Amino acid sequence: MKTPNRTSARPATGHAAAAKKESWVWVKDVFVPFAGVLLAIMGFMANSDANLRQEREARAAREQKYLEFFLENYSDTSPSKQASAFALLKYMDPQIRRDLVYGLSANADLSREAWRVLIGLDDVKLNFAAANLYRVEIYYAKEHEGAARAIETQLQAAGFVGQISLGEKIPAFWDRYSWGDGNEMRFEPTADALAMKYLYRFIDAKNPQLRFRERPVADTSRSNSIAVHLPPPRT
Repeated sequence: MKTPNRTSARPATGHAAAAKKESWVWVKDVFVPFAGVLLAIMGFMANSDANLRQEREARAAREQKYLEFFLENYSDTSPSKQASAFALLKYMDPQIRRDLVYGLSANADLSREAWRVLIGLDDVKLNFAAANLYRVEIYYAKEHEGAARAIETQLQAAGFVGQISLGEKIPAFWDRYSWGDGNEMRFEPTADALAMKYLYRFIDAKNPQLRFRERPVADTSRSNSIAVHLPPPRT
């Protein structure tokens, strides 16, 4: 009687053993560390999302407090209160600041103190409203050309879209059309008062060193125009 052949189980050798070992190495050396990093990233993202959400909520609460303070002081008729309100805008969200300034800057009755703070916010555009329909004529003596061109640049940068003309004038012009001392802004009081108030506040706030004075002139032939005079120094 023949004994049946039995195949005894032998450990894997050669290529099979090497393949099994490589698979384990891949799991241990590649997948496990990658999974650990992935879990760490997911945890970080969850924490980041929570932190971002908390940061947004804190920022919204802060903006609301700023806005409440701004509106409370803006509505006050005290010049210092209005100035304090606009000074706070530099801490607010840039887009909120730009929207507020554009919307409120059409109010020509802001105090001079408020205007000085308002035009110090360089990243905003102003709403010149009806003043945009006016022509600003800048007449200057030769030594004031730099100041004249600076005023033109300031108006355009702030959003003024009206016409601006510059003209250098000889001494005979000043002898005929200028009197008194210092720089002036001339306007027709019955027709141009509101636009003049707006433009005067802006130009004066931007250039306090020029010490402008308002000069009403009864001349209806030059409607819708404001004249800026920069005469030579008196000798």
